[in-house]
Amino acid sequence: MIQLQQVALFAIICASTHWFIARSKIMRWFWGRATGSLAELLECPACSGFWIGLLLDVTGVSPLGPPEKLTDPLLSGVLGLYLSPLAEALLVWGIEKSAVYEDDPPAG
Repeated sequence: MIQLQQVALFAIICASTHWFIARSKIMRWFWGRATGSLAELLECPACSGFWIGLLLDVTGVSPLGPPEKLTDPLLSGVLGLYLSPLAEALLVWGIEKSAVYEDDPPAG
């Protein structure tokens, strides 16, 4: 049985993993040197989300519970494909909303 908490956690893990690998400053040495197909894969959270979801399922992190069928990793990949961009957009939106800018007036 699929539980909503597992799916939400899976989406957050996929999105934050993509953000860390493809957009964080600490990994700039990696994504800054990527060219060709790898660069295109890193730019797309949905494309990366598929592979991240698939790899997470293969390593035992699955929103579907214990793997029962051979197609479960593919289903996790498809979930990663759809959920990674959505979760990443929500995470970035939350970071932007919580940011404090120098030209903001003091609260209160």
